[in-house]
Amino acid sequence: MVANEVKELAKQTAKATEDITNKITGIQTDTKSSIEAVGLISKSIEKLTSIATAIAASVEEQSATTNEVVRIVQQSADGVQNITQNIKVVSEAAIQTANGSSQVLAAAKSLSELASQLDKMVTITYKRFAKNLIS
Repeated sequence: MVANEVKELAKQTAKATEDITNKITGIQTDTKSSIEAVGLISKSIEKLTSIATAIAASVEEQSATTNEVVRIVQQSADGVQNITQNIKVVSEAAIQTANGSSQVLAAAKSLSELASQLDKMVTITYKRFAKNLIS
């Protein structure tokens, strides 16, 4: 009867380990998506930088449109500031995801060790049981 309980506990441990592995995979997928999002934001910043450079050249060439260009530059700066804030948020989320992933991985390792110990206990119990049957 103890062997069955230990086997059931080992099955539950294996299922929990599988669930944690699935959660880790999900977190890794989310982290990859966050990294891709940061890459897209970086490309947007590069485009905005290119636009800001073109605007600066226009200001030097056309003094008659200086006021309009200044307004556009301010809007671009606001956009860059918003993007910068978004990058900070995404970066913080990525860090939190990485921390959570590390914690889940540590829990999975502990669970794996527990499963190994349970396996040893089942083996010992089974051997004792078999020995008692033979005796």
